[in-house]
Amino acid sequence: MAGPLLAALEAKDGELLRLSLAKVLKVEILGHVRLEQSAGQRFTGGSSTPVWKITFSAKRGEQEKETRLVAKWVKPVTDLRRRSYANERQFYLSAAGQIRKFCRVPHMLLCEEGPSSSMCFLFDDLTVDFPLHPETLDVDAARGSLRWLAHFHACFWEADSAGGSFPSGMLSSSDYWGLSKGDNEERLKGVAGALLASSKVLKAQGVWEMVKSMGLRLATAARPLDSALRTLKGFVRNRTLLHGDFKAANFFLRKSPGNESEYEAAVVDFEFAGPGLVAVDLANFLFPDLRMNLLSVETELIRFYHSALTERLEELGSGGDFPLWLLLAQFAVARCDYMRYMLGKGWTACSDGDVRLIEAVHQDLSRLDGGQILTSEGYEVAIAASFMEATR
Repeated sequence: MAGPLLAALEAKDGELLRLSLAKVLKVEILGHVRLEQSAGQRFTGGSSTPVWKITFSAKRGEQEKETRLVAKWVKPVTDLRRRSYANERQFYLSAAGQIRKFCRVPHMLLCEEGPSSSMCFLFDDLTVDFPLHPETLDVDAARGSLRWLAHFHACFWEADSAGGSFPSGMLSSSDYWGLSKGDNEERLKGVAGALLASSKVLKAQGVWEMVKSMGLRLATAARPLDSALRTLKGFVRNRTLLHGDFKAANFFLRKSPGNESEYEAAVVDFEFAGPGLVAVDLANFLFPDLRMNLLSVETELIRFYHSALTERLEELGSGGDFPLWLLLAQFAVARCDYMRYMLGKGWTACSDGDVRLIEAVHQDLSRLDGGQILTSEGYEVAIAASFMEATR
C-alpha cells in the first residue's frame, strides 16, 4: 500500500498529504494543499527527474506563513540508479545533519518506498531562500559554488582517521564515472580509438599529431587512474566526503547579503555522495560543456577553492596539511580519469574550447608518461610519484 506522499502524487491530489504535513511540520494546515508537477530540469530538456511543488499556508502558534516544499519521485530502472537513490536517502539520514551546520542542503522531511524500487522524497524548497538557478555560471557564481564545496569537503575531512569513520551506510566511493559504476568498464573498450571522431577538428587546429595517441594512453592508464582516485581499503590522506555530481544543474544561488558581487550557494542531489579525493568533484565541475567553459580561469578557481578549504579546515581544527601543489597534481589525474569516461560515452571535440581541453588533458597525461604509452604498472608508479612532494 502506497504511503501518503506516493498516494498524493499518484492521485495528483495534495489534500491527501494534509495530515502527514501537519504531523511532520508540527503545524496547522490552512486552506488547500496545492500540487504542481514541474517539467523536469531545463538543463536536460525535460528528460531528468521531474519534481512536484507543494504549496500551502501553515500556522504554528500565532504565526502564519506560505510554505513551499518539493517532492522528487524516482523510478530507477538500473542497479546503479537504484543504489544511488538509496544512497541519497542514507546521506540525509547519516550525513546531512553534520553538513547543515556549515552548508545549505535540503531537509528530508519524508521518504517513501514504492513498487519496483521507486522512491519518493519530500524536501523543503531551497528556492525560497536561494531563488537563482542559472544554466551557466560566471566566475563570481562559480566562486560561490566552490566556496560551498570547500565547506562541504571540510565537514568529513579524513573522517576515518584515529578510529573514526565516514557516515554509515553510504557508497564506499563517490561519483558515477568510476570503472566499477554502471557500464563504464564495458565502455573502456571504445576509449583507445575515440579521438578519431574528433580528428577533423583536431587536424584543423594543428594538434592531431600531438594528441592522436591520447585515447590509447588513457585506456591503458584507466585502471591506475581509477585506483589512485578510489582507494577503498585503509586510511587515505586528504580523503573526505564528496558530492559526486557537482554541477550547475544541482546549484541554487543568491547574492550575498553583505556583498552584491558575491554569491552564496545551496546544493541538492546527493545520489553519488561518498568518500574520495576532492579533485574528483572539481574535475566534474570544471569539465567544459556547451553551457559553461571556465578553462581560461580554471587555475584561478582551483586556487580560490583551495584557499577556502584551507581556511575552513583551520577553523575546524582538522589540519591544513594539503598543499596546493598536491591538489593540482590530484586534479590532473582526476581530469584524465573524467576524460576517459567522457570518451567512453562518445564525447567529441566540436569547438575551439574542446580542442583547448584536449590539449590540457594531453599535458596532464604527458606529465605522467612523457607522451609515450606506458604499461599499466608504469602508470601506477608515475601517478604515485606525482602525488609525492619530491616531484614538485
